[in-house]
Amino acid sequence: YNEILENSKQCSIHIIDLLHSAKQAAASNNPNSPNLRTASLGMNISLNNLIDSVKPGQANISEAIERIQNAIYTLDNPDEPLVVQGQQPLWELSEASKTLSNASISILTASREQNNNLGKYSKDASLTVLQMINASRLITNPQENNCSILAKSIIEHSNNLLQNPTNKNNVVNATKSMASLTKEAISASKEITDSNPNKANIVLAAQHVGACLGKVGKATKALVQGQPGADKALLQSAQLLNQKANHFYKTSLDSKKKPVDINETMDLYNACRNIATA
Repeated sequence: YNEILENSKQCSIHIIDLLHSAKQAAASNNPNSPNLRTASLGMNISLNNLIDSVKPGQANISEAIERIQNAIYTLDNPDEPLVVQGQQPLWELSEASKTLSNASISILTASREQNNNLGKYSKDASLTVLQMINASRLITNPQENNCSILAKSIIEHSNNLLQNPTNKNNVVNATKSMASLTKEAISASKEITDSNPNKANIVLAAQHVGACLGKVGKATKALVQGQPGADKALLQSAQLLNQKANHFYKTSLDSKKKPVDINETMDLYNACRNIATA
């Protein structure tokens, strides 16, 4: 009982903190405020603690359901980014299927026995479903790799910048995101095995993206400072970055691998969807 009261108190404190942070973020027109993100995270943690103190395992079960729903969403949205976890998606799919089978037995047993570990088992199973779906998407997109996936993300952020170049917060956030992604992309290109005959072209394409990003960064700084002509310079540099990112994407694709037939893709996706919703 005391635990419930303490968790209720902490939850109330975090609600007030979240409201204050939201008010400050709105006043400064900064939806990506670090304080707002911290307050939101604190609120989620305290709420989960309260739920667990009332009904052990329920927070993990709710999180598991949400994670599975998000994973299923990626099957129906091809533009959702892929995640390369290894070099053998077929093996990863096989292992995920085995793990999920064992997890299902644990969930069934815990459910019958009203075991407090039901939440943990559910959360573990949801992570496995996510791995299974991600491996399936990699199998059906054999030309994709770390570089192409990062290139897609850079393209997406540059498109976002170009669609709303007058919003300074939007421009700054997009530039920061692209800077991080470009750094990863250059590193990923250099990590390609030397046996890949296209490595030099991929590395060069990534470096061109980096050079263009430097110009976007300067234009963004000038825009924030209110320098004359900064908006024009930003548009020009962002457009060039977008072109170079598209070139990087096309260059990094593994053209030797053939795309998977759409019918086979749908069969695999439907199987994953049926398992995830079972």
